[in-house]
Amino acid sequence: MSAGTAVAAAGAEGLPPGPKIGLFNIRSYVKDAPKFFEGCRAKYGDTFTLSLPLGKLVLTGSPEGVRQIYAAEASGLDVFAPEFFSPFLNETSLPVLGGARHQRQRKLLSPPFHGARMKAYGRVMQDITLERVRAWAPGSVVDLTELGHAVSLEVIIRTIFGVAEADRTARFVAAVTEYTRAMRPVLIFFPPSRRGFGGLGPWAKYLRAKAAIEALIDEQVGRYRRDRGRDADSVLRLLLDARDEDGQPMTDRQVRDEMLTLLFGGQETTAISMAWVFHRLGRHPAVLERLRAEVRALGELPEPSALASLPYLEAVCNEALRLYPVASNVARKLTRPLELCGHEVPAGAGVGACVSLVHTNARLYPEPHEFRPERFLEKKFGPHEFMPFGGGVRRCIGAAFASYEMKIVVGTVVARCELAGAGGPPIPQVQQSFVLGPRDAVRLRYDGPAS
Repeated sequence: MSAGTAVAAAGAEGLPPGPKIGLFNIRSYVKDAPKFFEGCRAKYGDTFTLSLPLGKLVLTGSPEGVRQIYAAEASGLDVFAPEFFSPFLNETSLPVLGGARHQRQRKLLSPPFHGARMKAYGRVMQDITLERVRAWAPGSVVDLTELGHAVSLEVIIRTIFGVAEADRTARFVAAVTEYTRAMRPVLIFFPPSRRGFGGLGPWAKYLRAKAAIEALIDEQVGRYRRDRGRDADSVLRLLLDARDEDGQPMTDRQVRDEMLTLLFGGQETTAISMAWVFHRLGRHPAVLERLRAEVRALGELPEPSALASLPYLEAVCNEALRLYPVASNVARKLTRPLELCGHEVPAGAGVGACVSLVHTNARLYPEPHEFRPERFLEKKFGPHEFMPFGGGVRRCIGAAFASYEMKIVVGTVVARCELAGAGGPPIPQVQQSFVLGPRDAVRLRYDGPAS
């Protein structure tokens, strides 16, 4: 299937035209979603309708259209196709909740990811990074994809789950690794594959991996319930102590499901984003040199808070997030009609921001496919123009945490290591479970500690 398969019905309903996507012709989207959406824009314009098995979805790559979606009242937006996500995130997880339940849960989850509490984790992020890079041998080619996954996973285990013991950390690492490997794109985008096949298929393997990580989380919650003084700074402790406006806490199941969501949504996405930063640094030595000068002006071991405040480091990370968003689109279901880019979209249909199209809009970003961090120093982009973490009332709750971690890890590596490009062609972006990531490992040459 190509993006040129028009759907007359969409236009007849007053919706913009667009392609029809069925269960058996979704390959083009899964293979290269940004390219697929570029094809849609070339044929239909910035706003088009995807006719999906789950319903109509009107996507827009227009910044003004995105502004209209994000400005809509929260009560008019709900989860688009929750049945698509719930087998993986559970029915009480924040991403699949709507209405008042979503608002309540979001209020309970928000405090640990903002302000002083989040920044307190900076030293942990830096220490974990330093421990990993000390194992590198000068003159070797190092895998920055593996670094990103290892660091982001251990950061989550220590700061969010509050696991400190080496043996339990190892158990979590093993369980999470198996869980993420088992979440294959075929299970997500082809629901008929979700069959047990006598316990031998990929779905059965995924269910076993999910059960194993849930059991570990339940065990950790039980340990915290029994020991009230355990790691007061961990996100798990904060969630157990949180109360809503009526003084009610979350149930153990709600805590378990939210911890699984934080793990699922935070570990892989942050690791992927850091890998893309290093990929581009290896291909743009002038950018790497400028970043190196900025970072090393802070001294041999910069304070995490100082790193997080560096303007060029932030610009480098933002430019990588612009070019390589982990999600190509963010969709919502309408509970009331919405006018979107001149079209009346009825209640029951989906609307969404096509992130990859907004991020490559040449009017916003001249030479949109070029890696040029300076654009983020020259202009401040609005939330409808730059949206690597989504936007509106359902913006990723861990966005500030992920951005902070990216800057700490990248800044620490650049401060302490002499790195250079290892050659090879650009790495394409491919579907990895629910998110987009590099097809191949990101590798750079490590020339030794910074002198």
